[in-house]
Amino acid sequence: MPLVPVLFAALVLANLAVWLGRMIRLPSVVSLIFVGILLGMPPISTGLIGENADAINWVGEIGLVFLLFLAGLETSWSFLKREKHDAFLIAAFGFITAFSLGFGVFRLLGFDNVVALIVGVSLAITAEGTTARVLLDLKKIKTRLGATMLGAGIVDDVIGIAAFVAVTIFFGGFSLGENALVFAAIVAFFTGLFSQKFLGREHRLVAGIENFLTVGVIPFFFISTGLHFDFGAIVFDGWILPLVIVLAVVGKFLGVVLVKKFVQFDWSQMWLIGWAMNSRGAVELALALTALKMNLISAELYSSIVLMTFVTTLIFPFVADRAIRRRPKIMN
Repeated sequence: MPLVPVLFAALVLANLAVWLGRMIRLPSVVSLIFVGILLGMPPISTGLIGENADAINWVGEIGLVFLLFLAGLETSWSFLKREKHDAFLIAAFGFITAFSLGFGVFRLLGFDNVVALIVGVSLAITAEGTTARVLLDLKKIKTRLGATMLGAGIVDDVIGIAAFVAVTIFFGGFSLGENALVFAAIVAFFTGLFSQKFLGREHRLVAGIENFLTVGVIPFFFISTGLHFDFGAIVFDGWILPLVIVLAVVGKFLGVVLVKKFVQFDWSQMWLIGWAMNSRGAVELALALTALKMNLISAELYSSIVLMTFVTTLIFPFVADRAIRRRPKIMN
């Protein structure tokens, strides 16, 4: 099927899923990812998507860039500037603890340094794309906690990119395109941030652009995320999958616990930050796929990292929605 009708059909299905999801309080991020998973399953993948999967993923990359631009446009400059210290500490502690826990446990279990290193980096990376969309949906991006989450996500992405580049260059599998994408998303965020600070966002044209991006472009990022979920690649090992998920979650929350005395948030807010830092995305999937193709990790371990990425990413929207409903002012 030609690309344009496929993109249009995917977009209609995505926005319909978001609309239906809101009726049952399902976060839009979850609805969009499930649409991507559905489109990636046979026979839909062969009948509707066909050879257009790469094109949809490319549009999804554009969607990520514009999502971060929109997040910057909606973010409070004053909050982000004021919370930069807390954001950096949260990102650094979260990365170090998750990496150390993943690397250390897998070394203790007898895996070699290469496997343990790849696991450690994969568990340590946070993706701010999901956090940005959730905060936009909840209209909480222009808050103190929202600025901290996004700031920490940006810092964590920079650290993650550096780690990804180091690992892939060392083992000969550097992916320039993947790193360029994340860099572009970060630049887009600050472009939106400065646009909001110096140009304002009250103009009718700006509002129109925001609506178009929200409905017509950004959904493809989450659709492409779902398309990456390949059921055929899932090879289960009885203990690796739960171990990877537990290490991923515990590693990030351990960082939150250790940084608590250095930041000005209560435990309920730190709990929410912990789940935000648990959202994962494209960088760790790219690292795991690169490692698999180079025979550095097994299919079982690769499958576990993929499932860990989806599980941790899908939890945060539900946690955020529940926390804000129980305590409306938690973000401030």
